[in-house]
Amino acid sequence: MMPWVSVVLPFRNARKWLPSSLASLLLQRNIRLELVAIDDGSTDGSGQLLEQIWAKSPWPLQLITTTGVGVSQARNLGWQQAKNELVGFLDADDLCLDQRLACQAAMLNQNPALQQVLCGWQRINDAGSSIGIVQPWLEGAGFTVEQALRHKAVLPSAWMLRRAVLERSGGFDPGLTQAEDVDLLCRLAFAKEPGAWLQQLACGYRIHPQGASQAARPQARSLLFVTNRWLAKLPEEESTANLAAEVRYATRAWAGWHAWSCDEHQLAEELWNSSFGMSPMPPALTWVHLAENVARSSQRVGQPFQIETLLGDPIWLRLEQRWLMGNPAAVQQTLASWRQKLLEELGATPSTSPWWPAKLLTALKFSEPLGALRQEVLNWSIALLSWDPKQLPPFELRSRLARILWHWAVICWSEAKRPTFNRLEQSATFFPTSQVLVALERVHRATSGAGAAALAQLGKQLPAFADVPLLSASPAFWEQPGQPADSCNGPQCPPCIEKELQTWGRLDLGSGLLQWLPPNVVADPPSKQSIPLTVSELPNGSCWIRPPLANPWGITHGLAVADQKGAIQAQLSRRYPQPWRSCPAPPAGCEPPPSIEVRWFDATVLAVADLSAEIYYHWLLENLPRIGLALESLGKDKDINSLLLWHNGGESRFVAEGLQVMLGLKPHRLIDARRYPHIKARRLLVPDFPSAFGNPSAAVQNWLRRFWLNPNQAETVDYSNLSGNSNRRLWLCRGKQRRRCVWGEAEALKKLMGFNISGVDLGGISVREQAQLLASAELVVAPHGAAMANLVFASKGTNVLELHQPGYSPPYFHGIAAEQGLNFHSCEQPQRPPALFQDLLWEGPSSEPIHLDQALVHRSVELIIKMNL
Repeated sequence: MMPWVSVVLPFRNARKWLPSSLASLLLQRNIRLELVAIDDGSTDGSGQLLEQIWAKSPWPLQLITTTGVGVSQARNLGWQQAKNELVGFLDADDLCLDQRLACQAAMLNQNPALQQVLCGWQRINDAGSSIGIVQPWLEGAGFTVEQALRHKAVLPSAWMLRRAVLERSGGFDPGLTQAEDVDLLCRLAFAKEPGAWLQQLACGYRIHPQGASQAARPQARSLLFVTNRWLAKLPEEESTANLAAEVRYATRAWAGWHAWSCDEHQLAEELWNSSFGMSPMPPALTWVHLAENVARSSQRVGQPFQIETLLGDPIWLRLEQRWLMGNPAAVQQTLASWRQKLLEELGATPSTSPWWPAKLLTALKFSEPLGALRQEVLNWSIALLSWDPKQLPPFELRSRLARILWHWAVICWSEAKRPTFNRLEQSATFFPTSQVLVALERVHRATSGAGAAALAQLGKQLPAFADVPLLSASPAFWEQPGQPADSCNGPQCPPCIEKELQTWGRLDLGSGLLQWLPPNVVADPPSKQSIPLTVSELPNGSCWIRPPLANPWGITHGLAVADQKGAIQAQLSRRYPQPWRSCPAPPAGCEPPPSIEVRWFDATVLAVADLSAEIYYHWLLENLPRIGLALESLGKDKDINSLLLWHNGGESRFVAEGLQVMLGLKPHRLIDARRYPHIKARRLLVPDFPSAFGNPSAAVQNWLRRFWLNPNQAETVDYSNLSGNSNRRLWLCRGKQRRRCVWGEAEALKKLMGFNISGVDLGGISVREQAQLLASAELVVAPHGAAMANLVFASKGTNVLELHQPGYSPPYFHGIAAEQGLNFHSCEQPQRPPALFQDLLWEGPSSEPIHLDQALVHRSVELIIKMNL
């Protein structure tokens, strides 16, 4: 049976449009409908015309006559008189396109919980020709409170609802002559009435001079009223406060565009000015959004748009002058809050805090590439603390901060878009310069053409920094065409880390100590733990890494492999951010070739590079086993004895021990990928990745134990330097590291003397000695990153205590502990640097110092030892 739908059609003096509107209804198929028409005081004979046309239809008509009650009340009268459960709306100047009613009714009938369905619409002109299409679902519009407030995407002529939900909600607010549809959408969203999109263009929305949408001022007034009405009903929480600020700004920005497009210039200027003052975004991003909103809103409705028209408009030029004046009070407030928070975090006697800037100047090592910048951050922090926040921040304080942020942006540019963008935005907020706005224009160029052009014009009116590093002229990888935006936070993502650990049990032993109970996972059978790798052969293939020596960290952040036609082999490629296995939105895209010369090798080259292979953990647990397993898989390959190895592990003695001593690869067969980051070979061999990044598989762990603990190769470890430690209770020292240094290590070891624990710097012995040392240990205590990769060699039942800083506790070692049968514990050290230093001094939690709490470490070790006596 075909479903019945009541169509509510309000009109007043619509004689011009009714014939086409009614004809579109009569062409609807697979549906039975009742027309409920409301003549709201017509004087042009519209009612009689409607009756004449509808007399030829097989469907019933109710014609209700009113005297100017308004469109909202007219619609309410219509649905209240409707005889069917499903109610569709249609305005007299709009069209019902092919099968709209049948499709919407089918969605509602197939899903009883669904209360409303909207479709997409075509904007049409007087003659009925299409002038644009609107598909709100493509932009995230929907039926939740957040979606309704953000997008306000609704059109009565595209809407079908159940009569019951109209009764529960009360229908349209009769006091509103504009934005009544947005008001009802929000009411339904707050009532959690489910809705869905019919994802097709099934409505014709007519744009003409007499249409209500062309009355910019009353529409803006009603829209702002409705928006504020529903924002006031949001709960008082930080997240909803942020949503409210965003919605208030965006609503005024859109209303400003609408007024501008309707030639209501004074109103447009009023709305844009007020939206600029309300924006929750930093100034430069607000500027991009305002320009981009004009461009995209115009394109969405099919209006011709030229960015030059906007940028030359007197309204826009006056708004530019407001932007250039800045907001000194907001800058003062931000710096004052930074200063106050820093003082609070330093404690009652700031100069005694280990984070006191003057102390950090002597405590931190400034020989590293980023040392000079860190030193300037600390010197600036001292100047901030001596500033009187009752006074406007002086020129020097703002300009020095902007320079620091610019330096960070230059460093991050070739490695990651998000931190680069954040630093540039901060710099533009505190002290805008032409360099910063030109750089931001590059950031936005690919995705926001109008916004980028607006920034470029603004930047021409600003001064430039002198004596600062230049931004690279070569495009960063994320500037390449087709590169997707990454929403993934990679290995520092707390929600994904939590998902990774959901299957683990956690036993809180007190004093911040957690014991991790591994999930009940059936181990792979031996037959699956030593399957050879698949090695892809690519004649005249090429491979590359993002040049690690071009960044201050000397670490590889991206790699890719391509065939002879240049097609990238995604399964053999990786780049940061590298997601955890539980990531709901893993980043897409591959590392593009670097703009450097390709080195040709007329030879067979085994290419084995990986992310961060310059770091011991990734070298030992990922790169080396991948090389070894690949060589085993190649077996009797014709070039096995002459092939070259291209790798990015560097030239440390650990790397040399693995490649030259253990695998027998002579130095002349090794190609340093850091020095030759882009190569092409006559015969390129590339093995699969045997593990998920950062999570060595059982096969890899078993290979490493066979490789390093082979009794035929083992050397006897001299334990004489461990103070007669017969119990093999070890503290793995972090050593003199530039990255993630450990504070209080010597003091912690001294406090643990009674437990017969000895400190060992594994950097002073060979990997084979390290393997045997860990294999003999009964207790291993280590700060995160202190060569804990060697836990792969620990014996079943070994107790492990990992000490890590707040904000950075990735489960790198949980998988090793589960596979090797270790008793794994962790203890978070409570002290993290002040928020200002987290933002300006270090790149992120992974590089912040680990500040050991002596009493906490002592209690944790004591608990573990007592448990195992």
